[in-house]
Amino acid sequence: MKLRQIAEPVEFDAFHWALHLRGTGRSAARGAVGLEPLAIRLPDGRAWTYRVVGGELVANAGVQADAGTVVVLDADAFSDFATEVVTVPGLAVMGRVSYDSGSYAAFDAWEPALRSLYHGRPVFDPASVDRAAAARTFRWGVDSTAEIGAQVQRFGFAVVRGVLARHRVAQLSAEIERIRGDARSDDGRSWWVTAPNGSDLVCQLHYTSLESDLIADLERD
Repeated sequence: MKLRQIAEPVEFDAFHWALHLRGTGRSAARGAVGLEPLAIRLPDGRAWTYRVVGGELVANAGVQADAGTVVVLDADAFSDFATEVVTVPGLAVMGRVSYDSGSYAAFDAWEPALRSLYHGRPVFDPASVDRAAAARTFRWGVDSTAEIGAQVQRFGFAVVRGVLARHRVAQLSAEIERIRGDARSDDGRSWWVTAPNGSDLVCQLHYTSLESDLIADLERD
């Protein structure tokens, strides 16, 4: 399944050759402590193996012999993963990942380190969280967007009140209902449960911004 393009695509080999220029390997290594090396392979055989060397997370061409998990993605799936259009769980839900060896759990355990390597995002350390600061709330139009942005960068989220008018909430609700009505159990973008009466019901919708300009606009805001 190829998603609507919402990020500039990356080329598999060029992306990996450029990783060392990012200067993120040392901080990313903290997320790979205790993990076996991981390889990502394309169907055409091209592959890269991630491992910690000298306290730095590096990528080496090919499937190295010590790779405990070998993930298989097509070029589009890797591009979407590298640009964080999808995560490891997203790849699994949409049926876009398979394994020559290892498992989903092993790939999932690697994601914090890979995100740090790819994007420079610090690996989360619960002991470093200032819980009082994390609980701060903001008011839209009162607090600066710079302050709100800094909160998101620091904690991964910000609680902002007064963002959406009631009519906007109604529009978004209607859009969600439209997407729910179009959902199918095999679409790779929704999760389903069986009700007591035996009927199938949607319980989760994923990647709604790819199906709605209204939701995508909100996401970009």
